[in-house]
Amino acid sequence: MLAWLLLALTGRVAKSVGYYFTNDNLPTMLENLGFGANMAITPLLYLYFLAYLNPQYKFRNKYLLHLIPFFAIVLFDPLIQDTFWLKWGGYHLVLHHMFVYWLLAGYVLYTRLVKRPAPSQGQVSKTARSWVWLLWVGIGLIWAAYASNFFLQWVPYIVAPVVFSLLMYIVGFIGLKRNQIFFEKSIVQPKEAKTKYKHSSLGVKEATQYLEKLKTLMQTEKPYQSPDLTLPKLAKSLHIPAYLLSQLINEKLNQNFSDFINSYRIQQAQQMLTDVEGQKQKIASIAYDCGFNTLSAFNLAFKKQVQMTPSQYRKQHLAVK
Repeated sequence: MLAWLLLALTGRVAKSVGYYFTNDNLPTMLENLGFGANMAITPLLYLYFLAYLNPQYKFRNKYLLHLIPFFAIVLFDPLIQDTFWLKWGGYHLVLHHMFVYWLLAGYVLYTRLVKRPAPSQGQVSKTARSWVWLLWVGIGLIWAAYASNFFLQWVPYIVAPVVFSLLMYIVGFIGLKRNQIFFEKSIVQPKEAKTKYKHSSLGVKEATQYLEKLKTLMQTEKPYQSPDLTLPKLAKSLHIPAYLLSQLINEKLNQNFSDFINSYRIQQAQQMLTDVEGQKQKIASIAYDCGFNTLSAFNLAFKKQVQMTPSQYRKQHLAVK
């Protein structure tokens, strides 16, 4: 959903840049596609927030109804004349449509982040909160730049693409520095959510046996080295239901699945950073060998557990030797 949102934004702004630097000589079909992309931006923002902030979200085909204006413009692109946008009120429609869905996206944020949610909905992490507010405000500023140019003539037309460029720079920076936003759950279940296990059949003796089996598997087969490891896959290896494994990690180890797996990955990384063979390897290579998808994710997880970066850890232990 996020990828389609960013693609729609890019298509809209590409049209603006082409329009600006060709002195209004952009081919009509490309102009139509740009306005069509505009009709998809805030509906996709609305749908993205629904998905990102709801742990029980499931995509339904009816959600595609929100994109009917976009599909209609793309379908009838060859028939739409450029006069439709400026002389027949088409651009008014585009800007008002964008604003209405931007407000709807804001309402989703209000219900999930401002208004107290039900305990069963879980809590949203601080990082995820910052992320969604950034997108909402950033896209709102892009709309404001277009609207203030068209309705009020307050700013030059090129201001909106400049705002877009700044937003994409920030999004890209966050994507590199805090990519857990894209790979980890934004929803953190509160303490009260532990009641979801109250009807579980996991007894004390059974939990102890499963825990020993889990630790043995992690030490001998090292499934954490696979970057594609998930809770269901690990549960399948242990021949137990996924919900029982989740309960085992949460209640007996006081960790979530991500932190549990990363703890083993970081332990292996610490060993590789300081042993004779590992000293010859680049840090990125060690990160991938330990099961991380990206170097930035490795650095974040390592610093969270060890309170220093991998390079600092290596230098410190080499100095001691």
